Amino acid sequence: MGNLSLSISIPSSLRSEGEGPSAPPSPARSPSRKLLNSPPNRGGVGGGALLAEIQAYATDQHPGSADAQTEAAAFFDHFQSNGWRVGGKTPMVDWRAAFRNWMRRRPQFAGPAPTNAAPARARTAPKPADPSRWS
Repeated sequence: MGNLSLSISIPSSLRSEGEGPSAPPSPARSPSRKLLNSPPNRGGVGGGALLAEIQAYATDQHPGSADAQTEAAAFFDHFQSNGWRVGGKTPMVDWRAAFRNWMRRRPQFAGPAPTNAAPARARTAPKPADPSRWS
């Protein structure tokens, strides 16, 4: 059989001091896109601190509105379940801007207003009993 040779190269940044020339360690890479105002416990369990932060922001933005607290909780629940992603794909960059959009667009997603007026007649009114139509 033939000889099998294997060659392994070690990058200069991983070599110890005694093994040839070494390059200065490269600085830690920073993410290409920094998430601004990202939630502190993103993807984790128990977002009580963030929920309180969102509710406080809702109170500041919409003073005197009891509906803002309900919307803040709905906003938190929605994005906590989506892993703080917008559209299911893109990580959220600024939750404050997302909350402002949530509040501005909520009339678009509100259901029709309930009407208390009773219909004039039922949709399928019973047929009158007419003996002449019996066969």
